[in-house]
Amino acid sequence: MLGALATIPKLKKLNLSRNRFTEWQTSAIFENLIELYLAFNGFLEENAVIPALESCEHLQMLVVTGNIFALDNNQTYKLIAKLCDRPNGQLINELTEPPEYMKGSRTLKETMPFNNMLNYGASKGLV
Repeated sequence: MLGALATIPKLKKLNLSRNRFTEWQTSAIFENLIELYLAFNGFLEENAVIPALESCEHLQMLVVTGNIFALDNNQTYKLIAKLCDRPNGQLINELTEPPEYMKGSRTLKETMPFNNMLNYGASKGLV
């Protein structure tokens, strides 16, 4: 599937969030991609995401919120170094505040695919 998406010449933003990916599974090159959303997948280690940077040479923004490796505040990210070397490079990892769509009336535990994912709503009295 990712290989087919890489053939779209004007593709600039790609949202692959919440797809339960555990690794970047393509050698296809995304020549014009500048934003890649990989939030809330199953990436256990940062090394599983680095091939995405290598196949997206113009990437400026990578969102990794909610992946297992991104939940550790103390981790040193190689991704940051790779992205900061690029003009306007950003690594997005929202650790402190959930997106608005996660603040609904349902319990957040029902919406979380991993047992050890942070339950943002517990500290705010939402669950």
